[in-house]
Amino acid sequence: MQGESKATPLVTIGVTSYNSEKTIERAIRSALAQRWPAIEVLVVDDASTDTSPTILKRLAAEDSRLGVLFRQQNGGVAASRNAIVQNAGGEFIAFFDDDDEGGAAEAAE
Repeated sequence: MQGESKATPLVTIGVTSYNSEKTIERAIRSALAQRWPAIEVLVVDDASTDTSPTILKRLAAEDSRLGVLFRQQNGGVAASRNAIVQNAGGEFIAFFDDDDEGGAAEAAE
């Protein structure tokens, strides 16, 4: 009907991370820069032993759209992606890797 507006569905961008201190900040900033108006970024740190957890905590404190789950034992990418699916708030889920740098329209495509 004319005059009705539909709410923009929330998209969860899931990022798995393991010992990614050199690339994770760029990947997270790329995910947060998506042009889709309603996003959340959910990162699962898979028991990293480098400074990735510290970087993720800092980034989460800077942007409320970023949520981070910390696994105590390394379970691999499949376990991390399952955790993202189980905790995602979005109607749709897109996955980025911890070294990805996507264009601003990737979540919308």
